[in-house]
Amino acid sequence: MTNKEKEKLENIMQDIRDFRDDVCCYVDDLDCLSTDTDQPNDCTCYKYDEILDKFENIKTESEE
Repeated sequence: MTNKEKEKLENIMQDIRDFRDDVCCYVDDLDCLSTDTDQPNDCTCYKYDEILDKFENIKTESEE
């Protein structure tokens, strides 16, 4: 993967982070988890983070 491609990928990842932060109704990441079960409440931040993890894996694999 070229540097330009990595930069494009990072820009997409940042857009997803920004969108996630705009959509999330909780101020703190810990508020996104239920205090009883450590499972996500109605918050969807973790879904965005799962997608970001996939992009991060692509970046990492391309560097190997």
